[in-house]
Amino acid sequence: MNAQSMGGRWVGALRELGAELPVWPAYAVCFVLSLVAIWVPHFPAGVDLPQHANIFRLWSDLGGDHYELRELYRTNLFTPYLVPYAVALVFTKLFGALAATKFLLTFAALATPFFLTRWLRAIGAAPAFGLLGFVASFDYCYLWGFVSCTLAIPLMFAYLSEFETQGDHPGWHKVARTSLLASLLFFSHGITFGISLVIAGSSWLLRGHWFSRLRCALHVVPLGALACLWLALRHKEASADALSQWFDSRRAVHLFSGAFTTFPDDKWAIVGASGVALFLVLARPKLSFAPLRWVPLALAVAFFVALPDVIASTWYVATRFCVFIHVLAPAVLVPRTSDRLARQWPWVLFALVAAFLVLLNVRLNAFNRELDGFRVVAALVPPGADVQTLVPETESIDPVFGPAEFGQIPAWVTAQQGGVIANDMAIMPYYQIPIRHQDAPYLQHYPFTISHGSYARTRGVLRRLTTTAQGPAKLVKESGGWVLMKRADLETPDFTVVRTGQGWGELRIDREVDGGRLAVGHEAYEHGLGTHAASIIRIHLKRAARIVVGACGLDDSAGTRGHAAFRIRSSKGQVLFESGPMAGGARAEPFGVNVEGQTELLLEVDEVGGTNAYAHADWVNLSLH
Repeated sequence: MNAQSMGGRWVGALRELGAELPVWPAYAVCFVLSLVAIWVPHFPAGVDLPQHANIFRLWSDLGGDHYELRELYRTNLFTPYLVPYAVALVFTKLFGALAATKFLLTFAALATPFFLTRWLRAIGAAPAFGLLGFVASFDYCYLWGFVSCTLAIPLMFAYLSEFETQGDHPGWHKVARTSLLASLLFFSHGITFGISLVIAGSSWLLRGHWFSRLRCALHVVPLGALACLWLALRHKEASADALSQWFDSRRAVHLFSGAFTTFPDDKWAIVGASGVALFLVLARPKLSFAPLRWVPLALAVAFFVALPDVIASTWYVATRFCVFIHVLAPAVLVPRTSDRLARQWPWVLFALVAAFLVLLNVRLNAFNRELDGFRVVAALVPPGADVQTLVPETESIDPVFGPAEFGQIPAWVTAQQGGVIANDMAIMPYYQIPIRHQDAPYLQHYPFTISHGSYARTRGVLRRLTTTAQGPAKLVKESGGWVLMKRADLETPDFTVVRTGQGWGELRIDREVDGGRLAVGHEAYEHGLGTHAASIIRIHLKRAARIVVGACGLDDSAGTRGHAAFRIRSSKGQVLFESGPMAGGARAEPFGVNVEGQTELLLEVDEVGGTNAYAHADWVNLSLH
């Protein structure tokens, strides 16, 4: 195929996409503006987006050298977020988590207007309203970083358009294609899957001739079985929280401000309402009362008003339906053809969408200028280091996009260069996310902290959060309102603790977990690590050595009631030493482990006999030879 014929195919595709738009290049202009918004600024907006990117990276690292990550986290493939995460995993391995995130956003920005146009044409609406797909790609869900929801919207319209074009007597290949799209939607985002099936079911009922059109609805049967199986397996997790936060006036403000800011904002609501009013005044469209066109919008409005915001540990459930209202509303509009001025409505629509995208680009550039200081401090964090974000406790308000926008920004550090980020989402309690925390101790020592705001406020927060075992923290860098602090190392003369977590208390150097002197089997020790089962400690060897020697056992502070098993692994998980079950009061078990070629080791303590409140475990006299 030569370049001329290939160019002709692209022009034809854009003309098909533009349909009723007088100048098809309008779509191309919006494509370019969308790509600029994604790829030119270093960081995209999105409150939760850095944490999603961080989990992309964590999933990618589960198969790497850090064996303890596999001990701490597991994959859950039967989840509504599987498809976006699986696609992101591939791109993360190839290009990194930040680029993977941008590839996902690019798909949403290009696919949403395309499939919205197809659906509008399928139900007899004006296809040129597909331009609003560009707005939907950067709407409320984008600003909150709900990446799965953002990606599910084009899949929703792909499914609905395929369902509508099946006809009264669809072939089995069309039924299979519709079923495949709906299954992808199920494994992309549960909320979008739910409203899509309700819309499709309503369409099937409204068309009548149910028996002759039964084949159209057969694809719902396996989907229903899939949904029931998921609910049966996830019932406990999905019903963890009581329904709360019902409709009020602030949610209504979101209907017009949601495309501009994270929380309801009256000023931005005026901007959004003014844009809608301008279009309606100039275009003066009529309303269509065809059921296939107004029922989807009515359903979206009903969910927006009737549902609570918190359902099954998921926040802003009803509020995010403002996005569905935005993309479904044009279906009920019928452009006028008798008035010369009104016939120019596609130009008006294009001007408003382009203005929105230009404004978005300006705001994203301002947002990234606010992050210049963050990039400076982030560059000083060593690759693979664990980081704690203090931004929610210091200052998370972004002057451009609003409250909470800065809260998860430090997760970009671990998303780009590895390590674990410490905050609520790092615990992975959410049943939708494919990476879940194992029944294992949570990490406790995070060497670096990143905050936003004044240094004085950061010190106050650190004083409140830092324990005696952690020691003081010192300032590494302050730049543009971003502050990087480093906690004192947990170290011995031969080792530095890289990462640690335990079932109770905190790791202590040269003291047992309660703070007393180390003593195992009625013998006192001056040096060692005091922990509590279950425990995992990654240590870095300060110099090359042939052997590590030491001993392990249950500390006398718990008497004879403790039971535990000790193990030493290489950083890749190879077992180098195992003690077998040990009881409190027994003498320390000595060991000598060959560590030639090793730079890091894992020290593990397992509970024996279930939960053990007395498993005060000690690693004593550790030294390199």
